[in-house]
Amino acid sequence: MATSATGPSTQWTSFVTSFGVTVAGDVQRADTADRGAIAAIAGQQSHASVDGDEETITLLTYQTAYQAAARVLTAVDEALDTLINRVGLVGR
Repeated sequence: MATSATGPSTQWTSFVTSFGVTVAGDVQRADTADRGAIAAIAGQQSHASVDGDEETITLLTYQTAYQAAARVLTAVDEALDTLINRVGLVGR
């Protein structure tokens, strides 16, 4: 019975072999899916990452531009103040 073509030993060997092949295929597909997910996450993070040095330079540029604009407005305000105060004294 153990050595016959339809015996329990042959059926058990067939079952174990087919089960092993199925599990190996599932493991390989899961591994491929994990690699794909990791690659997708890495790709997403590479596009979404922020460079700290670049952001610092950008902030300093904007800060300098803001200070320059504030100085221009202060100069215009002082010029207008001088013009208004002096023009008002001439007519008295």
